[in-house]
Amino acid sequence: MTPEQMADMRNRITDSLIEQEVLVQESAAQNISVDQAEIDGELQKFKQQFPNEEAFSTQMAAMGYTEDSLKKEIRRSKAIQQLIEQKIVAGITVPEEEMTAYYEANPEKFETPERVRARHILVRLNPEMEDAEKEAARKKIETVKEKLSSGEDFEKLASENSDCPSSKNGGDLDYFARGQMVKPFEDAAFAMNPGEISDIVETQFGYHIIKVEDEEAAATLSFEEAREGLAEQLKGEKARTAVKDYIEKLKEKASIQHPGQQ
Repeated sequence: MTPEQMADMRNRITDSLIEQEVLVQESAAQNISVDQAEIDGELQKFKQQFPNEEAFSTQMAAMGYTEDSLKKEIRRSKAIQQLIEQKIVAGITVPEEEMTAYYEANPEKFETPERVRARHILVRLNPEMEDAEKEAARKKIETVKEKLSSGEDFEKLASENSDCPSSKNGGDLDYFARGQMVKPFEDAAFAMNPGEISDIVETQFGYHIIKVEDEEAAATLSFEEAREGLAEQLKGEKARTAVKDYIEKLKEKASIQHPGQQ
C-alpha cells in the first residue's frame, strides 16, 4: 500500500471506532441494558462455529481476545443494536403511496427470471486424479445411473453417493436461475421438464446426474406480492440514512480527540 492508501485506511478505521464509541456512550446515556442471557446465547452461537472448545480458545488467543473481552464486544454490539432499533428504526414508516410510486417507477426490479428447482448426484473429479481414479469415478456414476433407470429413489441415491454437501438434503439445490450454475449443468437443467432425469453431465466439478423437480417461468411480481419485501427495502434505506444523520449529531455533541492531537 502507498502511504496515501495507508493514511486513508487509518482514517476510515479511526472514524469507524469513533462512531462505535459515540453509539455505545449514547446507549449508556439512554440507560439501555443488555440481558446477560442474550450475551451468553450469542457467545454459544459463536462457539458452535468451532469443532470444540480448544479450537475456539486457540482462535481467540490468535486474535488477541479472551472470552471475557469477547463478551464485552458482544455487549457493546447489542447495546448499539438496541439503541438504533429504539431511537431510529422504531420510528420509521413507509407510506403506501411511497411504495406504490417506487414500484411503478422501477418495474425491472420486480421481474423474476426463469428458474428451475433441481436435485443432483455428484461424483467429484479433480485435476490431481490418476487415470484409474477418473475411471473409477466414471464407473461409480454409471452404476448410479443404472440404479435410477431400474427405478431406485433419486433422493436416497443422492444421500448415499453424492460428493456434494447437498447430499444431506437428498441432492436438493433449491431454485436457481440461469447464470448461477456452470454452463453444462445449467444447459442440461433448463432443457428438462419436471420429473425428468438427465444423462451423465460432466462439468469442471465432476460427473452429475440431474433431476428437475419444478420450473418457474419468468414473471413480474404484482404489487401485492412485492409489498412486504418492498416495505423492508425502503425502510432499510431510510434507516441507513437516519443512522448516518444520528451518528453525525452524536459526534457533534461529543468531545473527540484524534490520534496525534494534544
